[in-house]
Amino acid sequence: MSTPEDQDFDFSIPSPALTPITPGSPAPKEKKKGGQPKSLVWGTHVIQGRKVSEDHYEATCSYCSYFWKKGSSQDLEGHFANVCPKVPDIQTKISEFNESTKLSEDRVHEIDRTCVKAFVVCGIPWNVIENLFFIELLKTLRPGYTPPSKDVLSGKLLSQETAVINQRVIKELKNAENLTMSCDGWTNSANESIWNFLIHTSDHEEYLWCLKDLSSESHTGEFLAKTIEEIIEKIGPEKFSALITDSGANI
Repeated sequence: MSTPEDQDFDFSIPSPALTPITPGSPAPKEKKKGGQPKSLVWGTHVIQGRKVSEDHYEATCSYCSYFWKKGSSQDLEGHFANVCPKVPDIQTKISEFNESTKLSEDRVHEIDRTCVKAFVVCGIPWNVIENLFFIELLKTLRPGYTPPSKDVLSGKLLSQETAVINQRVIKELKNAENLTMSCDGWTNSANESIWNFLIHTSDHEEYLWCLKDLSSESHTGEFLAKTIEEIIEKIGPEKFSALITDSGANI
């Protein structure tokens, strides 16, 4: 068995670049460099030159030989996306694209509903659904999806989604108390008399119960009172605490 006297120790002062290792001690671990990983564009599409500054290098495009004195990842990516005339088409693989191009009926219905809500909420004209560029967009996102026609989208599908929302509102109001109804009327650019009827909850939620075109009706106090009464009866008179109207003489 060896003794401490038999072992060789180096007691010299180590250089700054070295770490002394004593018997039985583990080798020093290499420190990991921080920062974000470099964009993949550097290794595949660019000939990288010397480092100019942090995250900036001299670089040459592998396709058109364009040279950057101080190129960044953003510069290179913009070049390949918008400028380089020789960059090959790069097909991005997305797992969803591996799905069958034939969509189930439920999936088609789900996408149809999403289209209806997007068109209504964003105020998109119905005829956009038949625009060739919009169809191309939808086909790119989901190759197996065939969008409905303008008439189907604004007719059958809109009616179905309206019915779903109406049932949801009725369900919410069924369990609500201390409701307030507000109504107001105006004349639009087509000279039509439009009235809206809103239901407000104690939780500060607001629901548009209905819009009515009353152009063909005489706006007497009796007629408007009957219209309001019909709505209140449908929801439940015991649920209402207040009624708010405009300042018209007929109200």
